[in-house]
Amino acid sequence: MVRAAFLAVIVSLSIVAKECDVASLLDLLVTYQVSVHNGSTRTGFITASIGSGSRSATLPPGATVVVRSFKPGTWAAAVVDVDPELNAALVQLRQDFVKLANPSGLGAAEIKRLFAEGAKLRAIIAAREAAVGNARSAYCSGELYPEDPPADQELDITATYVSGHWTLSGC
Repeated sequence: MVRAAFLAVIVSLSIVAKECDVASLLDLLVTYQVSVHNGSTRTGFITASIGSGSRSATLPPGATVVVRSFKPGTWAAAVVDVDPELNAALVQLRQDFVKLANPSGLGAAEIKRLFAEGAKLRAIIAAREAAVGNARSAYCSGELYPEDPPADQELDITATYVSGHWTLSGC
């Protein structure tokens, strides 16, 4: 805590003395981003990850999922077909979790049941992620490295469904 206070005083004094401005400090804040756009006419389940973050989403045509990190590192993107049964189960689980966000009127047994649904949700997501690697899915990965001078980096990937299987371009 003392370190943070000392750092705040030093930065404040530097700004007041005009030796350093806020804009130059913000230049040190670098983001690494992976965007996956569904460029097909088919809905797909897309997972993207980089550094310390990941996102998974059921994307209709034209939608995009974005994941950002402040740390460089390995990135990955995958797309698989949407299983309508799994999707319906996820929608129901989402509705159950919305109930938990405002638990007034819920009894202890109902809250316990809703928490138990979390295990089902994790199993559904694991099943979708396990589908990566089959003949109809697509996967790509790589590495984002820090630059000198520091600069934001963004990777734009497009998922398309062609001839019965998914492809990823821009990897």
